[in-house]
Amino acid sequence: EAGFGKENFASIVSFPLGAIVQILVENSPILVNFSIYKSQKNQLEKSMSALMSNPNNKDLFKK
Repeated sequence: EAGFGKENFASIVSFPLGAIVQILVENSPILVNFSIYKSQKNQLEKSMSALMSNPNNKDLFKK
């Protein structure tokens, strides 16, 4: 769970752990990741496939 904005709006997010650059607690960094994260090239294809596998989403990208 992550908080966003001034009101700390809560939202559940998911992402690869290697993609985390910095974690702050009360404006103090507790983790800084200096590694360079390279995402898999086919992630966009997987996302699109998952999106289009739902019949309700087929109309989203009509040409």
